[in-house]
Amino acid sequence: MSNVYLAGDNGRIYHLDYDGGTPASSLETTNTTVALRAVHGASATDLWAVGGSQVLHSTGDGHWVVQNNLPNNMSDLYGVFALSATDVYVVGIAPASGQKTIMHGGP
Repeated sequence: MSNVYLAGDNGRIYHLDYDGGTPASSLETTNTTVALRAVHGASATDLWAVGGSQVLHSTGDGHWVVQNNLPNNMSDLYGVFALSATDVYVVGIAPASGQKTIMHGGP
């Protein structure tokens, strides 16, 4: 494993590169301030992060884009798992009802 991504408060995502020699880290650009709870990638060019009511996608270039094609009754999102660019699962809880939510799709 040579690439590790960490998601956290204030929309922060750190990329740690352990590819030979001394590890290097960088703070990536998300343009959000929500607390991110999970990050996962199907590949080095297909990365996803979730938190609050937002889903973010990156092509591995250090920039993350909030996805706007999601339902209006968004949940408080806690997890993401990407099998491929079009096979992504996001899980959360609907704030008003407490009902569990699972979304499936891609960009």
